[in-house]
Amino acid sequence: MKRLIPLLFLFLAGITTYAQCVLIPVSLQKRVYDSDQVVEGRVMKSESFWDSERSLIYTAHTIQVSKVFQENWNTGSDITVLTEGGQIGLTALKVEPSLTLSVGQVGMFFLNVSNITLSNCSNCPSVLYEGVASEQSFMVYDEATMKAHGYFEVVPAIEAELYPRIMGYTGKKYRSVQDVKIGNQGIQPLAAPVITSFSVDTISAGTQSVLTITGSNFGIIRDQGKVEFVDPNYGDGRFFEPAYPSTYKSWSNSKIEIYMPSRSGTGKVRVTNTNNESTTSSDEINVTYAHSNVGYQGTTGIDSGYYMLAHINDNGKGGYTWQFNTKFSKNNSAVNSFLRAAENWRCQTLMNWNLGDDTNTDAIARDNVNVVRFTKFGDNKLGVCYSWYNGCFNSGNVHWYVSELDIEFDSTRNWYYGVGSPGKSQFDFETVATHELGHGHQLGHVIDNTKIMHYSLGAGDRNVTLSAGDLEGGQFVHDRSVTGIPCGPGDFTSINASDCNITRPRADFAINDTVLCPGDDMLLTDATEGNVDTYSWNFGSDASPATSTQKGPHTVSYSSAGTKTIQLITINAFGPDTAIRMVLVEPEAPNAPALFSYDTVQCIGVNDFEIQSVTNATSYTWNVTSGGTIASGQGDTAIAVNWTSATNATVLSVKASNSCGESSTVAAEMEVVDVAVADFTNDNDSLTLNFTNLSTSADEFRWDFGDGDTSVVQNPSHKFPTRAVYTVQLLASNACSDSLIEKEISVDYGVSVPEKILSPTKFYPNPAKDVLHFEFPGHNGSIVLHNQLGQFVMEQSFENHTTLNVQELTAGFYTYTVNSGAEIYHGKIEIRK
Repeated sequence: MKRLIPLLFLFLAGITTYAQCVLIPVSLQKRVYDSDQVVEGRVMKSESFWDSERSLIYTAHTIQVSKVFQENWNTGSDITVLTEGGQIGLTALKVEPSLTLSVGQVGMFFLNVSNITLSNCSNCPSVLYEGVASEQSFMVYDEATMKAHGYFEVVPAIEAELYPRIMGYTGKKYRSVQDVKIGNQGIQPLAAPVITSFSVDTISAGTQSVLTITGSNFGIIRDQGKVEFVDPNYGDGRFFEPAYPSTYKSWSNSKIEIYMPSRSGTGKVRVTNTNNESTTSSDEINVTYAHSNVGYQGTTGIDSGYYMLAHINDNGKGGYTWQFNTKFSKNNSAVNSFLRAAENWRCQTLMNWNLGDDTNTDAIARDNVNVVRFTKFGDNKLGVCYSWYNGCFNSGNVHWYVSELDIEFDSTRNWYYGVGSPGKSQFDFETVATHELGHGHQLGHVIDNTKIMHYSLGAGDRNVTLSAGDLEGGQFVHDRSVTGIPCGPGDFTSINASDCNITRPRADFAINDTVLCPGDDMLLTDATEGNVDTYSWNFGSDASPATSTQKGPHTVSYSSAGTKTIQLITINAFGPDTAIRMVLVEPEAPNAPALFSYDTVQCIGVNDFEIQSVTNATSYTWNVTSGGTIASGQGDTAIAVNWTSATNATVLSVKASNSCGESSTVAAEMEVVDVAVADFTNDNDSLTLNFTNLSTSADEFRWDFGDGDTSVVQNPSHKFPTRAVYTVQLLASNACSDSLIEKEISVDYGVSVPEKILSPTKFYPNPAKDVLHFEFPGHNGSIVLHNQLGQFVMEQSFENHTTLNVQELTAGFYTYTVNSGAEIYHGKIEIRK
């Protein structure tokens, strides 16, 4: 069942059943003999019901009986006759060929007691009737001419000819049940309508084409007036009256405009005015093709009448997929004949019909399966096409589309499946299939025996050539469908004219993965459309298995890398078709990269590393365990590492990979060192000083003591030759940097701070801020200041006294050395800000 989107009010699943109206004639005598009842009557009302299993819809028609032609009549004045199809709310079923009745019709009924049980029909009588011979179960009376029209015969006089013939078969005189008025009942027309011309002489039906009829005495308003067309479903010349008032565009006394209903055929036109006066045109109109319509009575006067149809994207491929029932598919001749018919429509109207897998479905039902099957009709039908319709609403208007198609053929007939000429007693299967597919295309009957959609076909006849009218009709429905409707499922799409073949298999297959690795399993699934007799697979180089003649699915793997070509050739009686696909087998996982060159000691900052490319590798993964991060180039053979912190042991590693795996990892261990910073301290107790190395991130040291001696010991002791101030330098180094520091060291034999303070020199104020006064009466010489790091700050000479400007010095402690030539004094001062 197709479901519409919840936004819609609800949907209509209408079933319109068309038949190749090649009905085997059933004689009037046989119809009488086979009937439980033969009655004359008028259809008074009709109401539709589900059957007890809610699988089909039937319409119960109340028949006002006027005459009975059988003896065993005890039913009363009215009976109920069931016909297949009908409408319940917005669900409808129409079956054709089958008996169809309209309210107001009068005629002769050939009936049997029905065993059908209806659901929720509380007013139905205990005995229900149905026709004995499908459409031949009712002979309709033309009340204007008083002729009786059967499917294959016309009886010119009802009382003078029809009654006697039937009574001759029953051997009994008919019995009158009640008075049912038939015909004009003696009314003499005062001013019969006159038809003078038509606006066109050639027109299409069911396409909203308007026919304008001009003349006189039509009546100022339509009221009970009507326009009737020759019914294309029958060969007896009967007229068909449109059921909906909306069919009439306008009506005046001299002009009628009418939308050509789908059920209107080539021939004359009859107009009846309000006074029940009729006239038949002398000219004929030519109906080139008929587009099937849905007859729908909406909830308002506007939303009612006949509606055109559109195809949809039913199968996800833009159209519909036919599936042969498994019993049907065993008949290769029938399959091939059907495929020729389908291809005929596909290639000339681009109808999007595809062929799917065979199905076990063996019933006509709304089941999402577009089945083609054989059946036994048990009556006079050869083939039937079932078109399922759904309706949807947009902006208050209803739209209709084809939601499913089914076709069945009578298996008991003497079929001819070839492409030549059938025997005189044979029915040409391809002709019938082409006709039924025309109904699936949503074309109705026409009256023109040169056209596929002509209403009848005789035994021994063959016609598989689509006429200009057939093609014009098919193109109309195609063009209407590709424009889509504003609601319902996805839009129908046209097929490619260069790819319309359906008789030969349309080779195709699906691959679950088009990129794989050596040894990986790949699944190939046949997706060929159409009937296939043989399969021939070639899976490509180094495949396992290499070939197959089975449909599959197939599990295939490859032992080598490269682009592999897979070929499927499918063959049936019409010839071969080939499908080719490519798959890529990636190389196996790559080998490990060669170890890259590197320095075991790495310096803070950005450093570059590079490896040689590895065969079959598509990417590379680098990793740093500590001390830094990958700055750029991750995934490539060359990267940059930003070393940010010193570590004793860090690892830089790399591995190669592709879609099939990754290599083992190669790694290098290295040390990251920071920038060297030189620093030291020393004691001052004698001419021999002990130096303590405070340098960081250094592993090599060079001392210059300022007296001509050097050392490379980390923490040296050095004996100076005399008391003096020496400039001591320390160069601290590592693999990445050098750092030099120098300090002026006053070697004063270890004079202590208190002793320095008690020297005869005088500094004031101490602490000082901007100036520092110095007094050493009777002496002259120089004063040298060093900061706490031993760095020289300033030197100033004196004679008895002097003033030092310390305004630019930072706050802190400073050491001084006073050298008067004969004596040297040391001490500390403090600068405060």
